[in-house]
Amino acid sequence: MTYISTDIENERRNRIRLSLFAYAYEYENESLISDAEYDKLSYKIRKDMTTGNKLMDKFFRDEFEPHTGQWIHKHPELSKLKAMYFVMKNGEGYIRIGDLVANWKTKEVIRL
Repeated sequence: MTYISTDIENERRNRIRLSLFAYAYEYENESLISDAEYDKLSYKIRKDMTTGNKLMDKFFRDEFEPHTGQWIHKHPELSKLKAMYFVMKNGEGYIRIGDLVANWKTKEVIRL
């Protein structure tokens, strides 16, 4: 069976990936991709596309600018990005239970 991604699915994926990359750079001082890769992905974002997530659609339409990463500071779901970053970065110490991500080593808990 062949799966074909829709434009909306691709846009959601690009927004999530770009948000994660911007979060890592702005909050964790880590570049997960090169500046050229970031710029290329950033200019693929379609600000006016409706993806079905009203909160994020409004955020990208009103706040996102492809030439900077400063928009990430106004992101309405920073706690989710933080959890995604730490799960990706240090996956072995993190577990997810429902809408919580917890680090069993530090006992830090982040609600998604």
